Amino acid sequence: MRVGDLVRGSSAYCDVRGVRKPMLVVDMVSKKCWRTEERGSRIDWKAIDPEPHAVVFVDGRNLTIPLTDLKVFCEAR
Repeated sequence: MRVGDLVRGSSAYCDVRGVRKPMLVVDMVSKKCWRTEERGSRIDWKAIDPEPHAVVFVDGRNLTIPLTDLKVFCEAR
């Protein structure tokens, strides 16, 4: 995945946030993401490492979504 790709959400994370439309990747960042379904509700930021996220543009706003929750359907040239 890279800047300029068109992506769709591929997980419940995107469904919960109401993101079902195609999204344009505008930037790539690295940040921490606590997954309560895997690690429980007690957050310990020291226990996890940053993971890659895409900043996507959809419905006039930018959202930051983990790459594991996105699927490329049209690659940038």
